[in-house]
Amino acid sequence: MKKRSLLILTVIIVSVFPYFLIAQNRVNLSGPPTGPVRNIAEFEPMEGVLIAYSGDFGIPYFLISELSKDVIVMTIVGDSSAESFVRSEYSSNNVVLANCEFVEAQVDSYYTRDYGPFFIANYMNETSIVDISIFYAPNDNAIPVKMSEVLGVDSYFMDLVIQGGNYMTDGMGIAASTRVVLEDNPALDEAGIRQLVSDYLNISTYHLVEDPNATHIDHIDCWGKFLSVDTILIREVAPSDPQYQKIEETVAYFRNAVSSYGTPYDIIRINTPNDEPYTNSLIINDKVFVPVVGSPNDTAALQTYFDAMPGYRIYGVTPNHNEWNSSDALHCRTKGIPDRNMIHINHMPLSGIQADAPGYTIAADIVSYAGEVIYADDVKLFYSQDNGPFTSVTMQNVLGSTYSGTIIPVTGTEIAYYISAADAMGRTYTLPYIGEPDPFRFIIEKPVPTPTPDPGIVPGDVNSDGMVDIVDALLVSQFYVGLDPAGFNQSKADTNCDGSIDIIDALLIAQFYVGLITNFC
Repeated sequence: MKKRSLLILTVIIVSVFPYFLIAQNRVNLSGPPTGPVRNIAEFEPMEGVLIAYSGDFGIPYFLISELSKDVIVMTIVGDSSAESFVRSEYSSNNVVLANCEFVEAQVDSYYTRDYGPFFIANYMNETSIVDISIFYAPNDNAIPVKMSEVLGVDSYFMDLVIQGGNYMTDGMGIAASTRVVLEDNPALDEAGIRQLVSDYLNISTYHLVEDPNATHIDHIDCWGKFLSVDTILIREVAPSDPQYQKIEETVAYFRNAVSSYGTPYDIIRINTPNDEPYTNSLIINDKVFVPVVGSPNDTAALQTYFDAMPGYRIYGVTPNHNEWNSSDALHCRTKGIPDRNMIHINHMPLSGIQADAPGYTIAADIVSYAGEVIYADDVKLFYSQDNGPFTSVTMQNVLGSTYSGTIIPVTGTEIAYYISAADAMGRTYTLPYIGEPDPFRFIIEKPVPTPTPDPGIVPGDVNSDGMVDIVDALLVSQFYVGLDPAGFNQSKADTNCDGSIDIIDALLIAQFYVGLITNFC
């Protein structure tokens, strides 16, 4: 059954049974978080992935195996018997069991993206959970609170019906969903919804856009995805496609929006002529898992990700017996768990064209979410000029968690740079996440030098005798009527700089000679 159909069915159920029966397992620990928080983005450092076994995984073993090589795979299982079965399956399919953990809880589906917790970092740089509701699945709704117990973090219940597949954030206060959020929360107006995401997630700009696909599910991951703070991937179809106009209107909307870096978004288009689910992908650290469907368009789609995300490892993931479709693929069935011990580097990058200067100061706030000491000697600024080798500079701690370094250009006009930091745990993090393969970039606007006149060339002195006089005017007149005066220098004759030598040039020389003008051109 399609997720949206299940949603409609549940609305009917809810009209018969009081909602509090469905929500009875919800726990609101302390209302909205106190102090500033930050909603963590998918493309930030992750320590694990949450998936569920509900009689099926919804994803192929290849994906689970590949994830388990680098991060913890947390699998929700109904009971110990289910766990034993899953362990056996993992063992038979090259899953690294040492990197697997199991959460015993009942679920109604394997859509962990939709019902999994939203993650925030609070003002103490500790990771917490924001518990949202999807309202059609009571067991699924209980998972965020269960995960707060498993992870040992606080949980805050935000009384807002929203599915995780219909939400993306940049980690810096901007988020986006389709306007189905308004339909799913009839008791709230748009202002009330914006207030909730502001109170619980510290989202200052919440893009609520019409779903250009106009499908049964209306989830944003069916057509778009934040690849980074200032980059958005959006599907593309042919002009003859019925969805073309609405998709292009959505592209135009985001082209006119401003990223958290204060710059226009870089819009990456990915061709989906047959409604391929290429935007329904999963980013886990330096790996990107893209659903492929055996289409001739798969190769081009993977190349789009390669080009848009240099340095990342791109994997095409084919389904097993669970087919991917345009509204339901692997992103829907997985949920990243942020690295609770990450070093967070907060920096507003230089970009575009910058005025020529002796140096460019790069400042960043750098904190360890693990509470570890940041090694001052290992806070580095790496930069290169015109795609040359990278030079490193040690950034200085100037105040609290703020560090500063200076880029000193020599001959370069394009500067690429990234920031790196390490803590007492010996772990190194970079910003941008991938570091050197895809750094920040800006262009230095070099001043155009004023040409120095050749002292040997005096405009108007066409006979090169060191003077501008009536003889020069006469020689220009002779040249104009077709004569070839001896010693005539054409390079000095075009006194009005119009690209030709004519009687006007002769008149200007005469005017200069009698003092009516003092220079040429």
